[in-house]
Amino acid sequence: MHYLKTQVKGPAGDLIASLPITGEAFATAWDLLVPRYDNPRLMLSAHLDCLLSLEKIAPRSARALNNLLSSTTKAIESIKGLNVTTDTWDPILVYLTVSKLDDRLRESWENHLGSSTEFPAFSFLTQFLPGRARAMETLEINTPVSTTSTESTSSRQSVKSIASRSSARVHISTAAARSSKPGMCAICEKKHYLLFCPTYQNADGPEGKLELVKQYNLCFNCLGRHKIENCETKQGFHNWPHLSGLQLADPEYFLPGEIDLVLGAVPTGLILDGEILKGPPNTPVAQSTALGWIVFGAADHPTNSTTAKGGYGYHASADDDIQELLASFWTQETIQSSSTVILSPDEAECEHHFATTHARDSSGRYVVRLPLKQSIEQLGDSSTAAKRCLQSMLRRLSSNATLSSLYYNFMTSKPHFYLPHHGVLKEHSTTTKLRVVFNGSCNTSAGASLNDVLHPGPKIQIDLSDVLLWIRRHRYVFATDITKMFRQIKVHPLDWDLQRILWVNSQQQVVPYYLTTVTYGTRCAPFLAVRTLLQLVQDEGIKFPLAVEPLTKGRYVDDIYGGADSPQEAAKIANQLIEICTSGGFPLAKWASNSDELLQQVSATDRSPASSTSFEETTIKVLGLNWHHSADKFKFSYHFSTEKAVTKRSILSETARLFDPLGFLTPVVVRAKMMMQELWLEKVTWDEPLSSTLVQTWNIFREDLANIESIEIPRWLGLSVGVTIELHGFADASQLAMAAVVYLKVISPDGTPTVSLVCAKTQVAPLQHTTIPRLELNAAVILAQLTRYVSKTLELEEVPIYLWTDSSVALTWIRSHPSRWKEYVCNRVIKIQDLQPTAKWMFIPGRQNPADCASRGLTTIKLAQHSLWWSGPPWLSSARDQWPTFDTPTQTLAHIEEKPGLIFNVVGKADQPSLWELLTRYSSLPRLLRTVAICLRFVACAKKVPNSSLTTTPLSTADLESARLLIIKLIQSYYFTEAIKILVQGNQLPSSHYLLKLTPFIDHQGVLRVGGRLNHSQLDPEQKYPAILPRESPLTSLLITEAHHKTLHGGTQLTLAYLRRSYWIIGGRAPG
Repeated sequence: MHYLKTQVKGPAGDLIASLPITGEAFATAWDLLVPRYDNPRLMLSAHLDCLLSLEKIAPRSARALNNLLSSTTKAIESIKGLNVTTDTWDPILVYLTVSKLDDRLRESWENHLGSSTEFPAFSFLTQFLPGRARAMETLEINTPVSTTSTESTSSRQSVKSIASRSSARVHISTAAARSSKPGMCAICEKKHYLLFCPTYQNADGPEGKLELVKQYNLCFNCLGRHKIENCETKQGFHNWPHLSGLQLADPEYFLPGEIDLVLGAVPTGLILDGEILKGPPNTPVAQSTALGWIVFGAADHPTNSTTAKGGYGYHASADDDIQELLASFWTQETIQSSSTVILSPDEAECEHHFATTHARDSSGRYVVRLPLKQSIEQLGDSSTAAKRCLQSMLRRLSSNATLSSLYYNFMTSKPHFYLPHHGVLKEHSTTTKLRVVFNGSCNTSAGASLNDVLHPGPKIQIDLSDVLLWIRRHRYVFATDITKMFRQIKVHPLDWDLQRILWVNSQQQVVPYYLTTVTYGTRCAPFLAVRTLLQLVQDEGIKFPLAVEPLTKGRYVDDIYGGADSPQEAAKIANQLIEICTSGGFPLAKWASNSDELLQQVSATDRSPASSTSFEETTIKVLGLNWHHSADKFKFSYHFSTEKAVTKRSILSETARLFDPLGFLTPVVVRAKMMMQELWLEKVTWDEPLSSTLVQTWNIFREDLANIESIEIPRWLGLSVGVTIELHGFADASQLAMAAVVYLKVISPDGTPTVSLVCAKTQVAPLQHTTIPRLELNAAVILAQLTRYVSKTLELEEVPIYLWTDSSVALTWIRSHPSRWKEYVCNRVIKIQDLQPTAKWMFIPGRQNPADCASRGLTTIKLAQHSLWWSGPPWLSSARDQWPTFDTPTQTLAHIEEKPGLIFNVVGKADQPSLWELLTRYSSLPRLLRTVAICLRFVACAKKVPNSSLTTTPLSTADLESARLLIIKLIQSYYFTEAIKILVQGNQLPSSHYLLKLTPFIDHQGVLRVGGRLNHSQLDPEQKYPAILPRESPLTSLLITEAHHKTLHGGTQLTLAYLRRSYWIIGGRAPG
């Protein structure tokens, strides 16, 4: 009884107020309350009022959306609690809820429904909206927080807790430490600190100020809004005598608050004054500035140092290793362009500098100048940094005998800028175990480095994937390596002073040396090395024509590859390659081939000391892939990280090591991409522990990578003289990724077909919701780019190309003229048709589409045995006339992307529309609309359109709206024939036309509407652009009658105002 009395308030409480608090009185109280308030009909009305009175939510507000959803759900559950059946309420509830959403959410809901014409269940909507609310909350986390004085403490604390979970470290004040807003006075609630408050300053002496502090319950220590026992600032300002009386820039410096602005060194130097005040040890220092005194330094407690709070310093630096790995990982997925590179002015200057300054010495070796883009006068002292680096390197050498021996040998082999240097030891290298790296980016005392004044040069290096594709052309191939390529190119003596180093002589004395060759670590070194090889081809290519192709198409940095259809031809190419490189001073080493005969001939020809030839059945690295040259197959290897903690950093670092430039492992790699996208969606920091679900997913994926070594890919594509070639490409998309894969079909002279996987590419689907047909179209764009790239690189310009997709909608778009579609689809169709003007686009079922493997992902075990991926559909190896015929499914979504107003059926005025009799038969507009809607349903049933039967699906408001638009268009086509013809053709109406003053246009539904200047108004679309109707049509009469009744027989002005909410009647004011 006591609990009942405490919970019941108002008139109900007065009803039982006189009853005693006893067990027997509870039954009496209950009997009094139930007849009075247990009224299901009244409660139902209250819940329905709540449901129907919901307000439209504000745009982009997660809180408003959650409140709408909870209020709607609460009302419905309460109605169900009254034993009211709501099973058939779904269409009404969906309509009511969606009508309260903002325009963007309503658009997302309609896109979510897609092409479905079924009534969506309310449960479907309640599953959709929470996801949107979570997305808004995520966006709000990343939006700068702007609190107002009316926000509650709880809301600010929740913002702080949310912000602490985001990836960025943000300093946000708590309610206990600050007032409602930083700098907001606790007394007058204005924008200033309390010490500057006129009320506080004008108080009557210390006693008056004390009364104010007591009156507003402020802290006696820091004047904050908390009790003194809860004050986090146990040491007050008055305990530091050297700071007393100072006009501080922030009087509440001891309280945490939001960081409004971070000043760099330049603006800080402008506001600092010269005066500094220091106190006893472990006390703050005061610095005078233009804004007032600032306080910084130590602030330990004078009596109990254990209670002092320490400060923290943070240093941010880029993780270059993971940055390079990620860049390399995503670069693999970029389809390289084969277009001609246009040099920038700086690049052109660098190219001209090389062409006019290079030379050759008596032995044939090249001598080059360093391409300077700025004056070397801006370089300062560099010897100090070089000495520090040398001392560090010497200490390292003293603890590593192997490194010390290699380093001393390297330095003694090289007999005004000093380059710091360090060594990188590669234990597993067969030739160069030590690589000494010279740091050309080390700043001098003037703040500039050598690399700052050097040109990087244009990009003239062939892409790695180009070389990999090129070496798959030939039946027999060889691989070789230029020994210490950079050191084979001399630098002109005039530039030696820019390549000084410090090293020790035999007496361990520091001695300066010159580097007289192109030096690894300088900005221009890669350009000079590659450009010198190209110059060698220009100078000596006429003498050794067989060596030109390996040096121009089969070279990647210092690795050179060549091949032919027979070992004898390949050996001739290799011999000429040796001769041309020897003439330029570039010795070759590390020969490998899939032909022992070729290796024996090379071994007999190349007698240089650096040369080495591999006859063993070993696996060598070819541009990052493992090549088993005796079996002539590519293999993969994967080295697991030793890190035990699973974090975002460790996952990305390990994933980025999946090196697969041609996309053989695309079905596996796409799973890693999806996981990377999920990590970003989770918004975890780099080193934050991941959720158990993500850790489990990663561990499963990582264990699966152990089987990657079982995958083998034949290197040779089967290309040779006399074969017939076809290029086949497949595209597919899922909600998670888009994929394209290209196969080469080669038919030998004896009729034997071979189908080989050439390459594949994937892209993860964008985070922003995109329809499946659009994703399929984007996959088709990727496929068009990829096949274009393959045909250019493999020089297969004239072969037939067949491109396949399992999307009938995308196929319809691609096969049609681009101008038919809206901008998004139009631009992509133009690109596809430009890239592949002669390709034949065809339909393939999803189960037989190999690109489906890449868009959804496979494990390595399944991938190794997946013949669909490695060889394409089984029928692909058959002749063209033996391919199965696939019926393209009837698609219903292609018209969604069709441009509006391009097609308009015009009926001649001499012929009345077929529905004209219906217009004159009915005197009621609602009856006319229902009759026309039923007729349209009948037509739909005759066409076997799903859900068109009236027995299963009653007429809806959408049906009535379709009927209304049809009648309007029929009336307009009869009365405005000439005007519509002119507008459909894209022309302007004549200046004398009576409709010109209405600036008419035809909308996407084919309705002739009024233009005007209301496009930026807040009116509904129909009010902004009313449909144009003639005064004398049957429809106009029905509309006027209906409006007259709706306005309760209002006059001309009221009836016309009502009509103009949707229609503009020519001569509407004229008497009927």
